[in-house]
Amino acid sequence: KAGVGAGSGTLVSRSLAGIEAREARIDAARDITLDARATTELTAVTLGLAGGFVGAAANAGVSILGAQALVDLDGATITAGRRLTIASNVDSDSTAVVGAAAGGAVGASGGVQVTVFDSLSRVSVGRGESFLDSTLRAGSEMSVTAHSDMMLDGKAVSGAAGGATLALALNVGVVTSTTLIEIGANESLRADSELRLQAWDVVSITGMAGSLGVGALGGGASLDYARFAGTTRVVVGDGTRIEADPGTARLSNPAGSIQNLTIEALSERRVTSSVVALGGAAFAVNAALGVIDMGARAEDTDGNRDILLNGAQDEFASDLRAEEPGLTEEERQNTAGGLMVFAGADDSRASLAAERQAISLNGPASSDSVSILLGNDVLLETRGNLSLRADAERAYFFDHVWRQVNDKFYDPGFHGVDWAAMRAAYEPLVAG
Repeated sequence: KAGVGAGSGTLVSRSLAGIEAREARIDAARDITLDARATTELTAVTLGLAGGFVGAAANAGVSILGAQALVDLDGATITAGRRLTIASNVDSDSTAVVGAAAGGAVGASGGVQVTVFDSLSRVSVGRGESFLDSTLRAGSEMSVTAHSDMMLDGKAVSGAAGGATLALALNVGVVTSTTLIEIGANESLRADSELRLQAWDVVSITGMAGSLGVGALGGGASLDYARFAGTTRVVVGDGTRIEADPGTARLSNPAGSIQNLTIEALSERRVTSSVVALGGAAFAVNAALGVIDMGARAEDTDGNRDILLNGAQDEFASDLRAEEPGLTEEERQNTAGGLMVFAGADDSRASLAAERQAISLNGPASSDSVSILLGNDVLLETRGNLSLRADAERAYFFDHVWRQVNDKFYDPGFHGVDWAAMRAAYEPLVAG
């Protein structure tokens, strides 16, 4: 007569790809390529169903992903007769689905999906402990790149049908992306043709949260929440010399070359967010909320976001031992933590619990920055064009999201918020 369903899934994936050269000498008559690449593809599905005179279902899916691609050159001398390519690449795709459904005279269901992503892509030259300076030479082109490309697709769906029903869906993505090129002090990079330093990151998030309640009394609530913290940076230390096609005449014929010296830090953010809350009942209350925090903390005057996030945060406090009072021995053994202990995997249980407890869904905002930093007495020399560019493609997305809400929000009064004033207040922060 009573049905209760509960599911909890935790996936942890961490990868590292690295190349390290300490006080080494590498020579080639033609090309040299140093490429550290970390690739992650993950699909997670957490589902639960419940039915009976009283039906309840609750599910929580947690995906914790970490990826690092590192190239560290310290006191190294590398000479390529032709092309020298140094690259770090993080390429990660994550798809996560969580669903809950309950039916009965009284029905309640909840679905929570949380994806935490932390990535580092870094090329470092002369930033270690060696007393030797690094020297990089290329007989033609030199390319030094750090690249991060992350795609997250998360869906949380819940449904309840009965005399009195409640449905809750929560999809959360927390992303930290760091993409760096770090050149130490007094290093030397020279290419007889084009030379390019480029740090570039792309983060794409597609989120959907949906809830449906059907019955004499129905309630539905859904939240799609994404939080970004990103650093994309090129750093060149004091006294470092970077030369692209300097020529034997030492710039005596600037028109004699079209080879360029380019330093770039680029960042792209692509976000698609959908929230749906439906209730078919004699009395129905539904709410849907989409929030994106990017380098700042979005206002939440009613506190709806924090209430839902705090509820999910409580789920992570458990040590997965299922020691709460009132459980029978059979119920305790049938929990995820109990099964892991029975299988002899108590260390794994403790590790997963620590990973979950470290998640902070309601913490302060982190910076989202793009920059090029040059130290004192840095020499950038070329007979072609010199280009320094730090750019974040955020203005377009800010305008796109603002217009979508302005044209399609279900309440023409925006719940009393002056939407035009919000644009005027926050657009300068995007540009800055």
